[in-house]
Amino acid sequence: MLTLRSDKRRQEYLFSRLLICTALSQVYSKPPDSWVIQDRPHAKPEIANLPASVYISLSHSRQLIGFALSESPVGLDIEYRAKRNNLKALAAEFMTLSELHKLPPVSSKQHDYFYRLWCAKEAVYKALPRDRQLNTPLSTIDYADLAAGDTNWHLHEHHIGAFQSSLVAPRLTTQPSLITRTLQLV
Repeated sequence: MLTLRSDKRRQEYLFSRLLICTALSQVYSKPPDSWVIQDRPHAKPEIANLPASVYISLSHSRQLIGFALSESPVGLDIEYRAKRNNLKALAAEFMTLSELHKLPPVSSKQHDYFYRLWCAKEAVYKALPRDRQLNTPLSTIDYADLAAGDTNWHLHEHHIGAFQSSLVAPRLTTQPSLITRTLQLV
């Protein structure tokens, strides 16, 4: 296990591993303790005994954890939509100039817009191979093209209570199904 300093982070870590093992066991009909999960700093975990043609994505924010499993590249991001005082400065770090100009002046709409773009771009980033991630700043991903279907990715966006989530997968002739499960952490 990676060195985690807070109880909250350790709990998120343990519950995310429980979610991964439970989901994989349901899909592959193996016991939950049969999965070999290898942690990598600043990267998604690697599952050593997962079939080579399977892709995963993991995201967590506060009490919500999501895990995506696919036969094609997949990216998942979940963010708690917290009020931020420095929202415009943060937006300038990952939005294109066009996106920044569309940032609504009203605070609640501004936060919705901010988190939609942030999650969508993070999901695309997570779906990319590691070598492409290193050369793809979020500011080069155009949300308008992604949302309009003018990219190679299909975007699924969802509000889950106070959370924003985005899932991307390659644009296919048949769209993947999305299965959600809720686990309340205390």
